[in-house]
Amino acid sequence: MNINQFLGTFQNGFQPSNRFILQVMFSPDLADRMINGNAATGESSGGVFRGGVTRANIEQALDWMQRGLLCEKTRLPDRAFDQVPLTQYGVTENFPYKTDYTALDSTFLLPLLTDGTNPVLRVFNAWQNVIQDIGGGMSSTRDLSWPDSYRTDIFLTMFDYRGQPSVAYRFEKAYPKTVESVLITWSDQSEMSELSVTFAFTCWSIITGASPLPIPTEALGPFGVFGIGIPTPIGVVRI
Repeated sequence: MNINQFLGTFQNGFQPSNRFILQVMFSPDLADRMINGNAATGESSGGVFRGGVTRANIEQALDWMQRGLLCEKTRLPDRAFDQVPLTQYGVTENFPYKTDYTALDSTFLLPLLTDGTNPVLRVFNAWQNVIQDIGGGMSSTRDLSWPDSYRTDIFLTMFDYRGQPSVAYRFEKAYPKTVESVLITWSDQSEMSELSVTFAFTCWSIITGASPLPIPTEALGPFGVFGIGIPTPIGVVRI
C-alpha cells in the first residue's frame, strides 16, 4: 500500500464528536408513574401540577427525551476489568474476574414551553420519586421501588458527516443515579441553564439495526427536528 492508497482509506474523514443523539426510553408504565401527581412533586388538580406544569407538558418532555432532542453532551461508554493476582513459581500475574462500567454522565438542555413552564426538571424529579417516594416532603413514605419499575434503556447513536449512523450503543437497565443542582446567578445574562445527570446502568452493548424511534438524520443535535432555524452544535438547523 502506497501513501495515496493509505490516505484514500480516510476519504470519509474521522468520527466527529458533535454528531450524536442520546435517546432515553420510557415504558408506558414508567411514564404513567412519572406523570401522576405525586411523582411530579406536586399535587395534581385537574391535570395541573404546582407551578402550572400540566400532564401534556410532562408528556412533551418525555417525547423530546425519547427522540434524543435534549442531550447536549455525554460520553461514550467505557469498560474496565477488576483483577486478582495469582502467583506461581515466583511470578505474579493478574487475571480479570469482573467487569466495571463508569456511570454515564450527560447534560440536558432545559427548554421552556410556550406557556413558560419548564417540564424537563419535573421529569427527572418525577423519575427519582418513582425510585423513592419523597414527592410529598415529610409526609412521604420514602419507600424504595422494585428496580424493574424505574429502570429503562438508553440508546446513544453516533453519526458521520453525511448524517449516517456510524455506531450505536445500548445502555441497559438505566436510571438517574444523580441529578445535579443547577447553578443560577444574576451575573450571567446570556447563559442557558443546563442539567447534569448521571445514569447508573447494568451493562452496555454495541447494537445494529433500527433506532427505537425514528432518527432525524438531517438535523442532528439538540432541538434539531423543531425546524425553526435553532442554532445547534452543528450550526443552524432548518428542515
